[in-house]
Amino acid sequence: MKKRISTIGLVMLLLCTLWPTASFAAQGPDFYLSISKSKVTVGNQIEVEVRARNVQAMVAYELNLSFDPALATPVGSSFTTNLSGFSTIVNPELLSGGHLRAVYTKLGNAAGDNGDLVLGKVKFTANTKGNAAFTLDQIKIGQTGDQWATYAPNVQASVQIASSNGSVGGDSSPEPEPDKEPVEVKDGAITAIGKAYGDGTLVVSLSPEDIAEAIKSAKSDTITIEVKSEPGTEAEGTTIVIPVKELASISGNLELAVKWGRVKVRFPAKANEGVIVAGSQVVEVAIHSVNEPEIPDSAKQRIKGDIVFDIDIKVDGRDVQTFGPDHPVTVEIDYTPQQGEKTHQLIVYRIMDNGELEIVKNVKYEQGVLKFQPESSGRYAAAYVDVSFTDLNQTAWARTMIESLAAREVLQGVGQDRFAPSRIVTRAEFVELLLNALQLKESSSAESSFADVDQDDWYFDAVTTASMLGIVSGKSDGSFGSKEEISREDMAVMLSRAFQYAGLAIDTSHSSGQTFSDEGNIASYAQEAVDRLFASGIIQGFEDGSFQPKASATRAQAAAVIYKLLNL
Repeated sequence: MKKRISTIGLVMLLLCTLWPTASFAAQGPDFYLSISKSKVTVGNQIEVEVRARNVQAMVAYELNLSFDPALATPVGSSFTTNLSGFSTIVNPELLSGGHLRAVYTKLGNAAGDNGDLVLGKVKFTANTKGNAAFTLDQIKIGQTGDQWATYAPNVQASVQIASSNGSVGGDSSPEPEPDKEPVEVKDGAITAIGKAYGDGTLVVSLSPEDIAEAIKSAKSDTITIEVKSEPGTEAEGTTIVIPVKELASISGNLELAVKWGRVKVRFPAKANEGVIVAGSQVVEVAIHSVNEPEIPDSAKQRIKGDIVFDIDIKVDGRDVQTFGPDHPVTVEIDYTPQQGEKTHQLIVYRIMDNGELEIVKNVKYEQGVLKFQPESSGRYAAAYVDVSFTDLNQTAWARTMIESLAAREVLQGVGQDRFAPSRIVTRAEFVELLLNALQLKESSSAESSFADVDQDDWYFDAVTTASMLGIVSGKSDGSFGSKEEISREDMAVMLSRAFQYAGLAIDTSHSSGQTFSDEGNIASYAQEAVDRLFASGIIQGFEDGSFQPKASATRAQAAAVIYKLLNL
């Protein structure tokens, strides 16, 4: 019954010119066309994509595209879409005079789609020489709650069609062969010259042939795709569409790296090892600079004038909601330190939707580049945090580590510009530090299974969350020992379990094979954790070759292992 009602509604949408219209949000959708090739010869195919930005709660839409049928003919079943859950109740129609129309809808009560989407694509065959223009005349958008809006974007894309002898236009006079398309592939690197649309976005659609050639010519495990502006033009960002079907059969650890300006976004190219899943057709990477009026004043003060970048990844038109171990993405931002800035105190902020700033804990600076693994798409900016403590002279070996973690708000001083590096760490303090470093969210709904952890204790959420995650297990008498000093061996056990929960590998491939002189004093439950962390270099012993497993850990020692945990 729902399907029948939806069908009737769509027919009315096609026939009614006075459909009640509801306004979209203040920032309505923008529409544009992208075209697979700017120059072709007669007989070749061109793919035209209809794209939208800032769509909200879309459950149905109608596309209207006009073209010159003498120059180009639609191929196959005309419009197609990769948007999940959308069906063509009314089949795509090829109307007279070069007008192509298609209507898509979601059935049932499925939630509407949001964000930047590829609404549809259509392939054409080039019939004869000339300049073939494609115009997006009208779009109707249906939102959740039976709200409709009609737009007349009148945006256009064109392709130059040449005959086999290289002539272009309406006469038979031979002209020079068209310039090579603005995509160059060399040694596994793709350089694309993008055309800027009205909003300043460089839109580039690579072909399967571009990807195949890049794979064939690659000299390393990375295919770099760099987008540049046309000479003499400026852009606010790029949206690049990458066909990934060609990657289905690859072997090895191939990586894709998309670069625009100062930003590079990297992710695994192999299916099911990152954002690309088996059967994926297209990955879309968008990198944009954020206009200053869109940045909250509180954020401007801490960013201090550096550019804010908006980064987004879609697979087959759908947003990749979260990254992480299952969908690893690495972002790199080129950054030149200003005079007086210490590189270990360079950080990256994420600007949340509510305007608040969140520090990325795992950011690392190497050779002029800030590298980090974001948890999701969003707005990011490089910044510098000036922090120092006056009491680090006796633990100078840990100064850089302590300042790095303080800049990232992983740990704090004790007041009056002091850190107290030799102060002993309690078990509760180390758990809090560990969860903060790994950005593990503390659960306020967790219940305590420990006799000495009460709901009013400042460490209640941290300890109960760590217990729930399997990072801590407590003592044989049912207590946790929150206020007790943490031993070095217990610190190793918690670290090892945190690694395991976070999906991080402990690299022991460079182990020297050495053991501690007091190996026999290490508790059996801690032996494996100590051995693995020592082999990886995350924990170290003392100059006399001992580990001192029962000794209490200091704040400086705790900072050192957390610093190595984050691989800063």
